Amino acid sequence: GASVAATTTYAAPSSDDTLSDLVIAGAGGPVALTPVFDSAVLEYSATVTNGVASVTVTPTANVSGSAITVNGDVVLSGEESLPITLSVGLNEIDILVTASDPRFQETYVVTITRAVAPSGGGGSANSGSTTPSMGPITPPADVVSRGVPGAVLVNGVEMSVNLVRNSSNSGWIVTEETFTLSVEMETASGAAEPLAPSGELQSIQGGRIAIAGGGYAPETVVEAFLIRNGSAGATADRLTARSLIADALYLGQAMTSTNGSINTIFPVPANVDPGQYVLQINGLSPLNQMVSVNMATRVLAESKPPTLRAGFVQRAAFYDNYSDTFSVDGKKKLREMVRAIPKNATGVQVEIVGVSVSLDSLSSNLALAQKRAEGVANHLQDRGIEGTYTVTVTATFTTDGAERALRSNTSALIGSDGKPLTTATINFLTPDRG
Repeated sequence: GASVAATTTYAAPSSDDTLSDLVIAGAGGPVALTPVFDSAVLEYSATVTNGVASVTVTPTANVSGSAITVNGDVVLSGEESLPITLSVGLNEIDILVTASDPRFQETYVVTITRAVAPSGGGGSANSGSTTPSMGPITPPADVVSRGVPGAVLVNGVEMSVNLVRNSSNSGWIVTEETFTLSVEMETASGAAEPLAPSGELQSIQGGRIAIAGGGYAPETVVEAFLIRNGSAGATADRLTARSLIADALYLGQAMTSTNGSINTIFPVPANVDPGQYVLQINGLSPLNQMVSVNMATRVLAESKPPTLRAGFVQRAAFYDNYSDTFSVDGKKKLREMVRAIPKNATGVQVEIVGVSVSLDSLSSNLALAQKRAEGVANHLQDRGIEGTYTVTVTATFTTDGAERALRSNTSALIGSDGKPLTTATINFLTPDRG
């Protein structure tokens, strides 16, 4: 009989796990994303006013057959999600796209910052709050890369600003069309901390950040963060950028005055790790836009006193027999002692024992011992050995007396005949390089 060919048509699974469009909408219309949507870019940020309490997400798959979830809830391609409630501060929305070949998945992340509500409180003193009302946002790539010392974002869009060093070269004055802010680094005692040669703000651990300016919305919160330096911008690694923001160090908040000005100080914690950061100062404009000042910043380790190491040098027998005239060998020993004292030595203590025990009378021995001690002391002082001098004299000698003298004064050396010798000992401290 006749044969019939059977034909089966099926669609091959696709590995395309991207979106062709992504729209975020809130009260009043679409929410602007930074950067503008591009299917190859996976991370975005946006800022909304406090009046935007929720948003919807409309994702569109690049190819049909892809599955999409928004924060775990299934959403059809091209259709609007259920409203997503926004808290004040940071809100992260994850859009997971699974290709028709389920081995391929990609996640788009949108971080939305909802502004704090205008407050009726007054003053500009630091409130000491431990909970930020406006979370940090991804800092501009040109500040992270140190291409510029600072930049300002308004609702996530980088603005043209004028940056001028202040008169003490310890900070920058940032001026935008309707906004001015002075940012200055100080020591814990309030002294100006100079800018780094690169133009970065510099602070020692435990220092402080002084800000002053105007152009904010009246009686609203201004907050400060230190964001560890790393990748940023549209081409940044998504996980790295998210980690940077998550690990940002919150420095505190302050309130603007009734005319929108601020003058306050934020402390730099003493336990913050040294390294490169972006200092981010976030507040609201009179138009309820989020203004984010971002400054390249370096935190330096607190200077600690060096560990000191003890040292000493000792010599004896400086004189010709029965005289107060230095011998040739004695002068050499004194030169050796002077050279042995490091230039950075501190806590110098000089102990000199003048000895004469071989003359006929006690008075003669005392006089010679005194001259010998004074001769050594004067020689060392004349050659710049400054410190505390202690001088003693020995003018008698017996075997048991020598033993007692040596037990009570171990800085005195003895000769081969057992008799004590005129001795100089210098103790000192130097910084330990180890």
